[in-house]
Amino acid sequence: MEPSSPNSMTNFWATAMENNRSLPYIPSRQPVFYDELEEPVYRSLAMMPPLAASSWLTGGRSLKHDVKNPSTPSSKSNTLSSKAPLPVPSFLNRLHNFESDFAAAKLLDVLSQTFSSMDMDVVTKHDKFKIKATTVVRYQTISFQVQLYAKNSSTLIVEFTRRCGNAFHFEDVYRTSVEKLRAVGACVVQPKRCVDVKPETAAVDEPTCQMFASLLRHEHTETLIELSRSIAAWTEQPSNHARIVNCELLCELVNLLKSSEQEVLRNAVAVVANLCSAENNDVLVGRGVLSALCSILSKTTHKHVQRYCTKAVASFMRTHPERTVAEGLVDPLSSFSSSQDEEVSRWAREALSLVV
Repeated sequence: MEPSSPNSMTNFWATAMENNRSLPYIPSRQPVFYDELEEPVYRSLAMMPPLAASSWLTGGRSLKHDVKNPSTPSSKSNTLSSKAPLPVPSFLNRLHNFESDFAAAKLLDVLSQTFSSMDMDVVTKHDKFKIKATTVVRYQTISFQVQLYAKNSSTLIVEFTRRCGNAFHFEDVYRTSVEKLRAVGACVVQPKRCVDVKPETAAVDEPTCQMFASLLRHEHTETLIELSRSIAAWTEQPSNHARIVNCELLCELVNLLKSSEQEVLRNAVAVVANLCSAENNDVLVGRGVLSALCSILSKTTHKHVQRYCTKAVASFMRTHPERTVAEGLVDPLSSFSSSQDEEVSRWAREALSLVV
């Protein structure tokens, strides 16, 4: 067999990308797991089974069928040949999936019609048991993919995967879609909630803290605002403090104290002010909170940020007076002691009264 020239290999991959819009299975590549906040969100290259990939590489793969406007059932959906959805993979997105007892052809039609009724742009790939949809939520584009998998001979798994757009807006789209699908009997299992948008009513357990810590590592402003607001609500309940202080979530929260986004910064200092106590201050000081507060106080003009900061510093002055003074917080406190904001001046004067 003659070796392939560089040009022939280039043409091969160009044709592959044009016909399949994704690379074939690469055994040496490790799966890249679904990331809630990645932009854009892509599946692993290793998700295609070896047999399917080898069939594709040998030219045995059937042609794809795209349906731009699936407002009515397509005849293609009734002729899916003998192909069936792939088995459920080990890397299924556990946050956005549900079960259905509809047949694959019927379910694809119902999904397409549901998305079209929500004014989405829809592309249905019947031979892949896949749908790609795009919509706009609050002036932001949200794109996602729906893939059908076979759990057993009578049950399908419907998996939603966000491809681009705000994660919280995608969550809204997902929940609305599920409600519509449940109304027509296409969803038979209650789906899982990604993030509780009212965390003050939810138990703060270790998996939830780990999820939020992972999400906070991304630099999407709107997402950080939502997450930091949720955590600030958590910290209003003292029973949640120990869990938050003693996990990796605290490290990510401290990083938010450097944010240039005012709302993120306000929520972050609110968290610190709520967490400050004789029991927690040792950990907070060890995480570098004092130096971050000093930097904030030296430049912020935001009233609420000033209130939370001076309240937190007053708490640190009670438990760590020498360390607080050493961080250079006396000078900004002195200037805030005459603030026109009564709460800011009260906390600043209280902190100064504790200087030794």
